[in-house]
Amino acid sequence: MPPLNDRDVKLRATLRWALRVFILTLAAVMAWSTRFTLDPDGMSYIDVARCYLRGDWTNALSTYWSPLYPWLLTLVFGVGKPGPEWVIPLTHAVCWFEFLGMVLAWEWLQREWEAWKGAPREWALIDAAGYLLIGWTGLDLAGVDFNSADDAVIFFLLLTAALLTRIWREADTRRDWITLGIVLAFGFYAKAAFSTVIPVILILLFWKRKPAALTAAAALCLTLLPFVIPASLTKGRFALSDTGKMNYAWQVSGYGVEGYKEEGFPAPANIPHPIPHLLESPRVISFTDHMVGTTPVHFDPLWWCAGYPANINWERQWMVLRANIPETLSEFRWCPALWLTALLLPFGLRRFQLGSAWFLWLPALAMSGSYCFVYVLSRYTAGPFMLFGFGLLAACWNIELPRWTRLAGIAVLLASAWFSLSTEWDEGVMAAWKEFRGLERADDAYMVDVCLYMQHQGFQPGDRIGLIGMTLGVQYLQLLEGQESAAVPARLYHIDNEWGRPLRFTWEKIDEFWAADESTKRRVYNAMRSTGAKWVFASQVPKWADTTGWTPIIEEKILREEPVKQILYYRRL
Repeated sequence: MPPLNDRDVKLRATLRWALRVFILTLAAVMAWSTRFTLDPDGMSYIDVARCYLRGDWTNALSTYWSPLYPWLLTLVFGVGKPGPEWVIPLTHAVCWFEFLGMVLAWEWLQREWEAWKGAPREWALIDAAGYLLIGWTGLDLAGVDFNSADDAVIFFLLLTAALLTRIWREADTRRDWITLGIVLAFGFYAKAAFSTVIPVILILLFWKRKPAALTAAAALCLTLLPFVIPASLTKGRFALSDTGKMNYAWQVSGYGVEGYKEEGFPAPANIPHPIPHLLESPRVISFTDHMVGTTPVHFDPLWWCAGYPANINWERQWMVLRANIPETLSEFRWCPALWLTALLLPFGLRRFQLGSAWFLWLPALAMSGSYCFVYVLSRYTAGPFMLFGFGLLAACWNIELPRWTRLAGIAVLLASAWFSLSTEWDEGVMAAWKEFRGLERADDAYMVDVCLYMQHQGFQPGDRIGLIGMTLGVQYLQLLEGQESAAVPARLYHIDNEWGRPLRFTWEKIDEFWAADESTKRRVYNAMRSTGAKWVFASQVPKWADTTGWTPIIEEKILREEPVKQILYYRRL
């Protein structure tokens, strides 16, 4: 295609600046409105960062929790030394910078593609769809509201795609191959599942140019060594990542962990570290055998699940695939690039080049396919969907619409924006506006209130608690720097016959405690006290429960559908 004229160049620059400002502002508003939201994974990432800060290398060098996000948190916490009210907001600030990296990496990828193929014929629609694709994958699927490195994974995938494009258009230098190896290593540091992409890319590189591929492989290995060597020395074995094996043992082999992941089968017999039962009725479990992190079983599941076999259970494997593949395909239907492709394709079928970006589709297919074999969440598939979306836009690069249909293109993209970013508008922009007007408080702000209140009651860092509720629902405890040593747990499990196998919770063990007489409850308190717990907290309390002797703290979020007391309670032990 001939280059754009000066007028189109100026119009395009203005459009791209407007889209860039819009999407970065939306991400900032989303991060601000959810600044106190802390998910269970975020708790463990903060725990790992705190291990680095105090020099606890045994627990810091985790082969379950990918290290990049804790490294970033360690840097931020070490410099800022935040109080309880700033710990969680800083994790979202890190996520916003990950999102900024995504935007910059996308723009680099697009520049490299244009240097190869020229400007797209429908540049305005392609550019708009591209920024909507960034918003959909980076905000709706991965999200700056989730405390993780999921946006960083997309960032490294986009960097990889840009470097591969340079190689395919033969504009690469030796520095590009070295950079590619480093990028692949940091992609693995961001999330262990990136390891499914690495061999595919290395095969592509060896097929393209073997000597230079050796350079990339060497750079990859050298970049991994600073983590692999100390982690291996600490664990007493070669250690890279155990995340995939552990999740396969839970999700496909079907072995469960009481109060944490209760799958098809109970924990295998004769494992070295079963979760102790202090009482059977009501059930009270203990974590004192390995007291690390805020919630020990979530902070170090490798210790608690040592000896879990990752056996192939063909019946369950087929069940997992039947649930995950339709869920993945269903999620992709909201891709803005797919919507634009559906509009452009009838007007340019002969110009549609689906295979033009095949070397980018293959790594995305490897990553999304690996998730389908184990477990699918939207934030997991965000990275592959970004590459699939770019592949669709690249396929439509040379298609031109008749003038009379361009308004239809704008309408399609507006509709796509509504469906793909409506959550961000409701939970980000509208929530921030209501908070600004004083109509609502920030989501999950109550956790800071709980922390400050309990500090006033004498709670000290390092104090242990017993819990009657969800073992992972103790985000306030992270801010208090306490530990959960015992629990009357809820049950967490997946619905196997539904797409995506969504999580469900049941409360029979909690309700058994509240239905018990006072002497039985005292036995529960004594059992928790035996673990060193100084306090006991209760959440998800049924409406009919007698809470005499308990002190209400604050109203909290409730997961139960049946009537409950929407209050977090505590009592001293």
